[in-house]
Amino acid sequence: MASQFRNRTARWLWLLLLLDPVAVLGRQSEAAAALPHTSVLGRRDPRLIEAVGKAVRKASLKLQGAECNRIFSDFRDGSGRTLQQNLQDRGETGQSFLPWLIFYNGDSESVCRESKTAAATNPGARMVHVCPSQFIQAQLETPGHAAAFIIHEELHALGLEENPPTSREITAAVISRCGQ
Repeated sequence: MASQFRNRTARWLWLLLLLDPVAVLGRQSEAAAALPHTSVLGRRDPRLIEAVGKAVRKASLKLQGAECNRIFSDFRDGSGRTLQQNLQDRGETGQSFLPWLIFYNGDSESVCRESKTAAATNPGARMVHVCPSQFIQAQLETPGHAAAFIIHEELHALGLEENPPTSREITAAVISRCGQ
């Protein structure tokens, strides 16, 4: 009987470790656990996956600050609503909306052939096309800018259109509110 109990307990512990080793072992803080896990669809590129993951985590940390969150009130969608209103309608915050973004390796996309483009999103779309060489370079050289690019694309996903404001103006506003 005791051996059956040990075997059953061992199986349950094994299953728990498989399902959620962090929760069972307690090796991760609550703050770290709240940071989104990020994947990149399309052609597999481990360097791009790592760069996007780091940038999303940094963006998520920046969005914990009240000043950074004001960026969603600074811009409006095509119908004149603030992006903050769009977040509120969804029951989201800037930080909680980040995991809704879908990242795609845009190496074969025409937008990535422009040497200055690191990522692109259509207004209202969740799919962020990430340009590998440009984004990886930005993450390595200026991680704060890479995080700003993530927030910039989040603004587009919430409905922000460009021209006006220009892409540079949007990124500058993000850096002004959220830092580098």
